[in-house]
Amino acid sequence: MSNGNFFDKVAGLYQQINDINKQIDKVYNHAKNKEFRQGVSLAKLIVSGLKSANVPACQRMVLDISLKSKISTLETLATSWMLKIGEAEGLLSRGRSLEKAAESDPLDLQKLTDVLRNYQQAFTLLNEPDVKTALDNVKAKIKQRQTCMSLIQEGERLERDKLFIDALDAYRKAKRIFSTEDIEGKIRRCFQSSQKEAQYKLLLDRAIASACGGDFTGALTTIEAALRQFDRADGVALQQRLNNTIKGKQLYEAATLAEKEGNIEQALNLYDSALKTLPELEEAKVRWAVIAIKREDFNGAIKTLTGMDSPEASYMRGFSYAKLKNWEAAEREWQSLHRIEVATQIETLGKLQARESLLTMKTIEKCVEDGRLDNAETISLHYLNKFGT
Repeated sequence: MSNGNFFDKVAGLYQQINDINKQIDKVYNHAKNKEFRQGVSLAKLIVSGLKSANVPACQRMVLDISLKSKISTLETLATSWMLKIGEAEGLLSRGRSLEKAAESDPLDLQKLTDVLRNYQQAFTLLNEPDVKTALDNVKAKIKQRQTCMSLIQEGERLERDKLFIDALDAYRKAKRIFSTEDIEGKIRRCFQSSQKEAQYKLLLDRAIASACGGDFTGALTTIEAALRQFDRADGVALQQRLNNTIKGKQLYEAATLAEKEGNIEQALNLYDSALKTLPELEEAKVRWAVIAIKREDFNGAIKTLTGMDSPEASYMRGFSYAKLKNWEAAEREWQSLHRIEVATQIETLGKLQARESLLTMKTIEKCVEDGRLDNAETISLHYLNKFGT
């Protein structure tokens, strides 16, 4: 054998070893990516290729020395990978059986949750398209069932609140996902009640329109007729509201009559009753404040009118503050009013405030001259608190 031929064979042998090492690296890459089936197949090819290679004894010896340890490790790992494949296939098989069983009850989430757990465990062992597809499919089924169950629960809540038209819509949406006898029954039941609700809503809207137009008695008659056919909380609330409004206005009318006849105490009691029945009845607040002002109960008038923003309320609060010599508060109330008479009164307020200030200053000077320094100090503090420096 020539030297050139010998070296060519040696170079070829080492190239073969290098190629086998590259193939072994590919096996490990498959394993790293949990592609065990591909890894095992390639490992078997490498091992069988080496065993069946028809090479001289000296070359066989070199191959054994160079690759024996790696091949032994590879065979051991391939065996463990086969076990992982078997475990994953077992999980997939159990998952498919559970998934098939879950089809009998489309609203049973527990079975699908068990399916999901099996597929997830299989996917942690084996990265294959079939496993990923099975996992994604069961996730989609769970989401679909959750949506359906959520719609059913929403329908049941609406049904309890006697909102049958909305409940019917929720049940029909659920049916488009899964059609079950239970959902069909809910739809039939709601459809019958929704007919009564539709008629009720017409009467409810009519009653509200009458009330907005000031016909409270007509509105009450309409809503009572509606409630006899279909009893619901919003109608009951409107009925109570209308009863309070009618009663409050009746008490107000009785109070104004008592006031005109000079029965002031009776009028005040009736105004109080009207406000307890209908707290936002501003007419009653105004009349109560008028009586309070006549009785010089200016603080009572201010308290009663607090929160009202009508020009009448602002004027009366301003008047009461003026009577209490709280000039700044009176001016604040009257500043928002634009009548000429009010402008004149604001100007008068300024004069009265200046006059009171001057009289107070003279009183302080007199106390100092007379040696009544304690009195001077007290009046001075009151002056500073009221008029500033």
